[in-house]
Amino acid sequence: MRSEKCFKILQVVRDIEGTGGGNIAINTARFFSRSGHEVVVLTDMPYLGFEDDHIKLITIPIGSTLYAWQAKGKLSRTLRHTFQILNFLFFTLLLIPYFKFKEFKVINNNNESFMGDIITVHNVFSAEVFGHKKGLLRGAVRLLNPVMLIRVLKEQLTLRFKNTSLIVANSNKTKAEISKYLGRQNDVFIIPSGVDIEKYQCPDNTENTGAFVLLFVGHEFERKGLEVLINSLLELPEKIVLKVVGGRGSSINLYKDLVNEQKLQNRVIFLGSVSMLEDSYLSSNLFVLPSIYEGLPLVCLESMASGLPNLVTHVGGMKDLVIDRKNGFFVERDPKSIANKVLELYSNPELYQAMRSNARATALDYSWDNIGQQYVSILIMVNNND
Repeated sequence: MRSEKCFKILQVVRDIEGTGGGNIAINTARFFSRSGHEVVVLTDMPYLGFEDDHIKLITIPIGSTLYAWQAKGKLSRTLRHTFQILNFLFFTLLLIPYFKFKEFKVINNNNESFMGDIITVHNVFSAEVFGHKKGLLRGAVRLLNPVMLIRVLKEQLTLRFKNTSLIVANSNKTKAEISKYLGRQNDVFIIPSGVDIEKYQCPDNTENTGAFVLLFVGHEFERKGLEVLINSLLELPEKIVLKVVGGRGSSINLYKDLVNEQKLQNRVIFLGSVSMLEDSYLSSNLFVLPSIYEGLPLVCLESMASGLPNLVTHVGGMKDLVIDRKNGFFVERDPKSIANKVLELYSNPELYQAMRSNARATALDYSWDNIGQQYVSILIMVNNND
């Protein structure tokens, strides 16, 4: 498959492996390469997945060293994360001009650098701070965290004042937040995340035998509502269990202590980060993510492609993806609200199977070929504007 116009494309992406933003960069890079474009990926750590894709990978100095830093405790993890962001900013500022001189079109994934012809935005951190539901002061306290402070400052510098870049938002909600908190609107385009519909498969049928498994996937446990989800098990039959995947950057021991206090040791399984996430989807029945804030989480698309109805809060890009009572349920960030919807599907096999089929059908519209072609259209617009 080749496009009419072939580009030289530089994908700039920090934290390429094991993150939603990294997954977007990987799969769009592969689509560009299949379509006949020359593709270079600039990142901060080695990645072996491009060996057969005719994609050149360049890693910045010190990136691997910081990634290998065995940080212990919240303070050291915050310091490591801060150094990773600053290191990436510094070296991409040095390297990107070289590629611009070589006539590469630069895609700055998730606004991780100060430069880019296209800047993709998955989360608006300024909205997390200045739009905090419990008040501006409560939200501004988050700026005491240097990671959040850098992210907000970077957003304001690159998105509010750098009017030469086109912006790609991953949802209508993200676009609205870019307009409200960063003052950009007319040059913001919506392209959602994609999903590998071949990798994530949906069995034709499942039997409601044995345990009924809820799945939670994410790294920021507090924001994504793991505590609320764990407490919802107290309202549910013992056959309903929870698997937790992820946890990087979270205080996992606090949640393990909660599980012990609630005597739920036999019903909550902490798996940590896993290399074959598709296996976790296939061995689960429902995907639950009661976040306080989201863009458009890739894990929601992956779980839908695997036939898992989504139980999510009515935030961010969830509104673009989930159709209530068709492919999932909207829930409150409350244990009883979650438990009521889980019970409805657990006790109604016909409704559950219908939602499984609808979830898979929804995901088919988000194939990487469809998403990649939308990015090519934006690249053509950039080229015409030069």
